[in-house]
Amino acid sequence: MVRYRLAEEHELTQIAVLFDEAFKGYPLFSVMGSNNKSDEDFFYQLHLVNTKAYYRQHCCLVAVDGEQIVAAALLKHRDKPDIGLWNFVLAGGLKLLWSAGVSRIRNLLEVMDEAKHAFADLKTPYWYLESFAVAPQYQSQHLGSKMIADCILPYIAKNGGGDLTLITNTDSNRIFYTRRGFSEFGESVISRYGLEVGNWSFIIKV
Repeated sequence: MVRYRLAEEHELTQIAVLFDEAFKGYPLFSVMGSNNKSDEDFFYQLHLVNTKAYYRQHCCLVAVDGEQIVAAALLKHRDKPDIGLWNFVLAGGLKLLWSAGVSRIRNLLEVMDEAKHAFADLKTPYWYLESFAVAPQYQSQHLGSKMIADCILPYIAKNGGGDLTLITNTDSNRIFYTRRGFSEFGESVISRYGLEVGNWSFIIKV
């Protein structure tokens, strides 16, 4: 039986591996540039740093089947500031900067700012679903829907409620979130290196 709870610090590496496996080939990463080291190592380190930073400053929720983490969500609290440079440094960001290079990290930050452009029009503080993934072997079993309904939304409701937002970059995810009550409030195209990626912003009242 799948259980939901807050992540524990010793699980962060396992969670980063889950994100890395679930997001392989995700369109947004294609416009983040290339690197001398393998992309696989770069993106794993990126997931690890992001997971550690959100765990320390915001919230990391997990779905657990037995002893195995089968889904995870990084959630920014409505009333807390965004992850800053110092938070990334403390989470291991210097190692990522050293291995990837300044230009690639700058491009990554520019892409993420562009992806959230529509959020500038939001008038009130909001929760933000930074990352949400189901382990590949547990996909197509409705676990993502269940975690939203039985874990993420109840957690937000118990901690002040408000708007939950997110961005996604695939048509299949657009359908997924629309069917679960989210409304689309922004659409754009991110262009880099001769590639174009669709970008959609969603919101739901909790």
